[in-house]
Amino acid sequence: MRTYDTLRRDERVTLALRALYERGGYRRFRMDRFEEYDFYAVNREFLADSRILSFTDLDGRLLALRPDVTLSIVKQTEAEPDGAQRLYYTESVFRPARGAASYRETFQVGVEYIGRVTPYASVEMVTLAARSLACVGGDYALDVSHTRFLEGALRCLPEDEGLRRAARGCLARKNAHELAAVVGGVLGEEETGRLCRLARLSGDFVPTLEQARALSVNEEMHAAVEELDALYRALRACGQADGLSLDVSVDNNETYYDGLILRGYIRGVSGAVLSGGRYDPLLRRMGKPGLSGLGFAIYFDELARYLSEPAREEVDVLLLYDEDADPAAVAREAQACADGGERVWAAPSEPAGLAYGRVVRVRGEGARTHA
Repeated sequence: MRTYDTLRRDERVTLALRALYERGGYRRFRMDRFEEYDFYAVNREFLADSRILSFTDLDGRLLALRPDVTLSIVKQTEAEPDGAQRLYYTESVFRPARGAASYRETFQVGVEYIGRVTPYASVEMVTLAARSLACVGGDYALDVSHTRFLEGALRCLPEDEGLRRAARGCLARKNAHELAAVVGGVLGEEETGRLCRLARLSGDFVPTLEQARALSVNEEMHAAVEELDALYRALRACGQADGLSLDVSVDNNETYYDGLILRGYIRGVSGAVLSGGRYDPLLRRMGKPGLSGLGFAIYFDELARYLSEPAREEVDVLLLYDEDADPAAVAREAQACADGGERVWAAPSEPAGLAYGRVVRVRGEGARTHA
C-alpha cells in the first residue's frame, strides 16, 4: 500500500495545496482534456502562447488539447453577479515548450474566485497565494502590483500602441536607461524622469507604496495606490503581510488583467512559480460582463528541479525465494511487507540495477531469513 511518506515531493505539495483550498471553501473543478478548437482560436489574445495543439476527432470536429484552464472555467462558470463561485483545479495544459520546437504537457494547480470581487476577496486571494508558496516550502516572496497604476503612468504617452508596448517592456525589464531612450523623444524631461523612476519602484511594500503615492499624477494612479494601501492594511491586521513586496512595473497582459496582479517566487528558482490577478476583461469578452474574476496558478514545470529529490531506493524490500519455495509462503511474506507500508519486489534472484533497502529470503522449506 502506498503511504503519504512514499509519495514524491511534488505529489505531497499538491495534496497540501488541495487541503488548503478545501479548507477555504474552494471546490475542485474537473474539466475535459479537449475543447473545441474554435473556442481557443477566437480567444487567442488571452493565451500565454497563441499556438494551439489541435487534431481532428473521429466525428470530424476540430479539437484542441487544453492550452489554458481559466478560459474553460470561465466558459462553464455558474457564478452570479451578487455571489461568488470558489473553484480550484489540478490540471495539465499543453503548450509549446519554451525555447524548443515541440509541445509540452505541464501541470498546474490554481484557484479561481468568480462573481463579485469584494475588497475581502482580494485579501483572501493574496492570503491563499502566500500560503500556497509556503506549502511549496523554503523562502518565498509574493510581489503585488496593480495594472491601473502603470496604465495611468503611461497616459502621458501618445496614443501609439507600439510605443506603449516598448515602454512596458522597458519597465518590466527595469531598464531605466533604455526607457529614457524610448520615450525621451516624445516626453519632456520631467515626465521622462518620472517614468524612469517607476522602473526602479519595487521592494518592501510600505516604503515602495509611499514612493508610488509620491509619483501619482492622475486619478487612475491615485485610485490604484489607495486600493493597494487598503489591501496591505487588511493583510497586516490579520498577520498575512510577511513576505509581501510591491512591484508596480510587473509585466502583464493588459488585455487579460485589470487590477490586482500577483507574482510568486521561491528562493532557488529563477522564474515566477505563481502568477495571477484580476481578469474582468476576460469575463467581459466571453459575454459575462456582470462578473469579476480573481485567481492564480502555480506552475510545477518551474518547480520541477526545486521539488526533485535524490533518487530513492526503488523498493524497500527485495524478497528472494527459492525455486521450490511454497508460493503461498512467498505471497504471505510479500503481503506482510506491503501491509507494513513497504514497497516489495519478489523474485527468485536479484534483478540487475534494482535498488533496495533490505533483503528477505524465503527458503524451499518455508523458512524466512533477513539480510
